[in-house]
Amino acid sequence: MNNIFPLQNDIQNYGWGDKTALNELFGIENPSNEPQAEIWMGAHPKAPSTVVQGDVKTSLFEAIKASPVTILGENVAQDFNNQLPFLFKVLNAGEPLSIQSHPSLAQAKVGFELENKAGIALDAFNRNYKDDNHKPELICALTPFKAMNGFRQISHLIALLEQIDSDILAIALTEFKQNATTEGLKHFYTWMMNLAGDDVLALTNAAISTAQNNEDDLAFATLLYLNSFYPNDIGIMCAIMLNVVELQPGQAMYLDAGELHAYLKGVGMEIMANSDNVLRGGLTPKHVDVPELLSTLSFNHGDVDILTPNATDNCCERMYATPVSEFDFSVIELACDCQCTYPVNSVEILFCAQGGGTITSELGSQDIKVGQSFIVPANVNAYQLSGEMKVFKASVPQA
Repeated sequence: MNNIFPLQNDIQNYGWGDKTALNELFGIENPSNEPQAEIWMGAHPKAPSTVVQGDVKTSLFEAIKASPVTILGENVAQDFNNQLPFLFKVLNAGEPLSIQSHPSLAQAKVGFELENKAGIALDAFNRNYKDDNHKPELICALTPFKAMNGFRQISHLIALLEQIDSDILAIALTEFKQNATTEGLKHFYTWMMNLAGDDVLALTNAAISTAQNNEDDLAFATLLYLNSFYPNDIGIMCAIMLNVVELQPGQAMYLDAGELHAYLKGVGMEIMANSDNVLRGGLTPKHVDVPELLSTLSFNHGDVDILTPNATDNCCERMYATPVSEFDFSVIELACDCQCTYPVNSVEILFCAQGGGTITSELGSQDIKVGQSFIVPANVNAYQLSGEMKVFKASVPQA
């Protein structure tokens, strides 16, 4: 592992994936016509990438285990217990994903240990914590990308709820208006998530009726969209509770622990700490643990920060700013016949999203094509990209 090598990556065929978008964008075939939800690039034990060294193929997880300092670099190996600290993905949403949140690092460690002690299998339906890591993440739109992220400004949230004619809502909303604070928001959302049976139907039917008369409003239009997939699921109310965001290609948003969110439609590059911990709150046939979800939420509220990349000292490379130590995320855009050299400061994974050309290190050159990804070990001093392409880069911050 002293050179740059291509990766082969598993595609996760979750039901919410799109069947054609990866072929249209990257030429990736779908012979079985299954939903293609995510391409995983990294070393998560659930689906590690495969390093292709000529005729030899090796799990990236096993390669790092065998040579952690060579691949990760001395500092990353030391700081992250000889593990690749990020998971890099292409996310391809043809339908809404579940309403969800991710735990903090402390919550993940406690939750993982408790479920292990309880003897809950890692693949059990009711398992919340698949590992002991947190999952801060960033999503960057490749196509127009619709999502929900974080609770709305409370005044806007209350104004939307006031339009819904519902007896069951009236008392709870009155209490919320009398305490229009973070604590009041937590109390109201907790009340809503603990509704059951006929009460859920009464509230959602009233919200659907209001939405049908207000389809020009983005919140109500989104509620109807969600209801078309999950009729009368309490999760459709998150179109009212959360900010509805429409990212344009190149725009991104960062999600910290405890932020309630859902991705609704579109293709994006996603990077996160190396974790698969998800706590769900609706819009899913999977396990929903309301008390555990509520215990992890921050109940921050307000507008979403939309990120655009900032210029760096490296040729044609721009960086999306995040506050985490597990990953950096940047985009390299080369014009026709452009040629640039990039120093290597930590392990990197590159994904070519458009165009193509050549990637060159001290040990030789190889073609880089749309849809391909490469592992750049930390012991590679530098590499050169030439051609016309857009490449997304995952790396680890270095002081």
